[in-house]
Amino acid sequence: EHNSLLTNLFLGDNSIYSIERSAFRNLYQLQFLNLSFNRIEYFGQNLFDYDLIESNLIQLDLRHNQLKKFEILNTFIKLLSILLSFNQIKDLRVNIRDTVIRDYHLEHNQLTEITVLTFQNFFKYMTNIYFSFNRIERIENLSFFSLNQVKFLDLSHNFLTYFENQTF
Repeated sequence: EHNSLLTNLFLGDNSIYSIERSAFRNLYQLQFLNLSFNRIEYFGQNLFDYDLIESNLIQLDLRHNQLKKFEILNTFIKLLSILLSFNQIKDLRVNIRDTVIRDYHLEHNQLTEITVLTFQNFFKYMTNIYFSFNRIERIENLSFFSLNQVKFLDLSHNFLTYFENQTF
């Protein structure tokens, strides 16, 4: 169980473009993972290989990479903050239920719309959402309806032209 007590791992400002399956295996105590300022194109399932073990990760920093999509995993049930700014994300795949995520940073990406499915079964405790500097043209009716705890929502610098009834 090499490095099983490691809680903070900083891998920012490298040239990482790929992460092999189970690269973070045995890092069960990891709370802060910083992979910012790299060339990562994909981050998703199988990187932690916890199987039935839940992650202790509190903050995941993937700012300034080349992500085109991001898959959020069920194992990240303690995750409080996701930093995904300055990527190329067009599509979100959310697969978390009963998460405690508070801060969700998606500034400077390529999102074009927000739908009801964007937040379905997710973000129950979300307080801060950052979607500025994207390409959002449309927000589907009732998209933010289930987000009772949100205190800060930034949709500035997008391509919004109107809001449907009961958008917020």
